[in-house]
Parts: sequence; C-alpha cells; structure tokens
Amino acid sequence: MISDIKQELLNNPDKIRELLEIYDFHNISIKHNYISFGRSEDSRKDAIAIFLKDNSYLNVKDFSRNEHGDIFSYIARTKGTNFADVLFTAKNVLGITETSFHKRREVFGGFYSGINKIQTEVEQNLIDESFLNRFDTIPNLRFIQDRISISTQAKYKIGYSWLDNAITIPMRDCEGRLIGIKGRKNYECDEDKYFYIKPCRCSYNLFGYSENYSEMYESDVIILESEKSVMQLDSYEIYNSVALGSGSISEIQVKLIYELNPKRIILMHDVGYKKELVNSNLRKLAKYSRLKNTEILYWNNFDKNYPDKISPTDLGKEFFLKSFSMEIENYISED
Repeated sequence: MISDIKQELLNNPDKIRELLEIYDFHNISIKHNYISFGRSEDSRKDAIAIFLKDNSYLNVKDFSRNEHGDIFSYIARTKGTNFADVLFTAKNVLGITETSFHKRREVFGGFYSGINKIQTEVEQNLIDESFLNRFDTIPNLRFIQDRISISTQAKYKIGYSWLDNAITIPMRDCEGRLIGIKGRKNYECDEDKYFYIKPCRCSYNLFGYSENYSEMYESDVIILESEKSVMQLDSYEIYNSVALGSGSISEIQVKLIYELNPKRIILMHDVGYKKELVNSNLRKLAKYSRLKNTEILYWNNFDKNYPDKISPTDLGKEFFLKSFSMEIENYISED
C-alpha cells in the first residue's frame, strides 16, 4: 500500500532527494533528522522540510508559504501534476516493479502490514491502459442528464462500448492503476443497470481514491456508495469523496481511508440502506479512529420521507449541501 512506499522512502533519504530533483526542487540538503530544500535556485535552503523521524505519513512542511501535505500530494499540487504520476515516479526511483514489490515486503512493517497477502492478489489483476482504446472516449448524454458533467467524464475517462451498448467506467486501485471496467447499460432497464465488462474486486479499492487523493489528504473524506455519486460531486466542484462500490465497507477500504490522515470521515449511504448495516460500517471506521482521533459522522436520512434508493448527490448540488449542513450527525460509539 501507499504507506509501504512512504516507509521505503523514509528508509532511503537519497531516494527522496532523487524524487525531489526529478520534480525540479533545488538546494536539497540531507541532515541527520530532516531534508531541507527550496522550490527554485533562489529559494532559501531551509524553506521546505521533510522530517525523517516520527513522520510515517511522510509530510512536507513549506514554511515559506505555510503549506503542508504528504510528499505525493505536495508535489502534485505545487508542480501541477497528479498523485498517480508522482507515486509512479517514486516507485521507479525506488526500483519497485509490479513483480518485485511484494518480494521485498520484508522491509516493510507498521500499521498496514497485515494485509500484504491480500494485496498480492490484487497486484496480479492489473490491466494495461491500452485496453481503454477499445472504447470510444466520448461524453455520454445519459450521464449528463444524471448530473455528471463533460469535464468530469473526461477526468474519469468515461467511454462507450458499442459491443455492450454501455457506458464504460474505468476502475482503478489506490495507486491509479487500471484494474477493471464497469459498464452502465445505455437503455432503460429496471434491474442490473451496472455490470462488469472486466471484473475486479471493488472491496479492495475505493473509486476516486487516486483521482482525489491530494484534495482528501488531511481533510474531510466523504464516503459514498456508488461511482456515480463521486462523479456527481466532482461535477458540483466537490472533490473530496470516494465510493465503496457497494453498501458494505471492507477492512482494506477502512485502512485506505486512514492512510489519508483525515480530519473527519463522513459516511453518506443511499436512502433505504438499513440502519443496522450503516451502524456496522460506522463501527468499522470508529475502530481505527480511536488510534487517530478522527471524527466520524454520517448522513442521518432515516425517517425523512426521501425517495427510496436516492443518493445524497442525486437531487443536485443544493440538496447535497443542505443535507450536508443540516443532516450530518456525529457517530457515538456504543462500546
């Protein structure tokens, strides 16, 4: 997972220097307990720092601009690139390939090491990006009518399969690598609107994670059920959300959320999802919040007479913002 890559960088400060040099940072100096650097040749040598001790999230502190973030989100934001590209570059710097990563996992440890065996299975299901060339990358009117903008469709590389008569939704892992294709039938049907053109295990991943990583890191994280909901929020210019791909949250998904070091986690299930199942998901999230002191909240849509099965994003931006401001409640653990 991402935490493993951060630990490998911390173990090898010279690799952090190499990564910073690739992205054109200057005056890089490795000290005993920290690395200092600047944005340009004229910058102060101590303008920005990465501490090498007690910094498992690999956070960067930019003193000159009063900015901070983990190394991946900081580079992506300041250099105008994206999280997935920075992470890919970091793995190249470390010499990590898809086949070597888990052979070297004995160097990794810490909070998330217990799921390495499961993650290995996911690594074997990567799909080359060229697979998307099978589909037309054109905006879809059905999605526009569903409040998903053309720019959002482009961001998530929404396409169209003429063979399946379906809209195509690329599914990605936490690092932004293609792992599956979900289809949405482009005709009226009451059941099974969504299906897998190329199957993947959604419970190992979170839709929107890599695309929205920089916006979510050390911020609020909104958890939704469906990919459509994340794309609707993106169209409303709200970029700090992910989707489970189902109603239940897995242990791996919970751990991915906490790798973001979030301030608050807001669970927003569709209307009609049973209260006891919502509480089950909240308990899973709260299990880790005790270690991180993270606030857990949820959308209390119970007994509100909302239409069944609507998501908090289905009725437009105004409805979402109203629900978010008036119907979000703190989860109080029963333990």
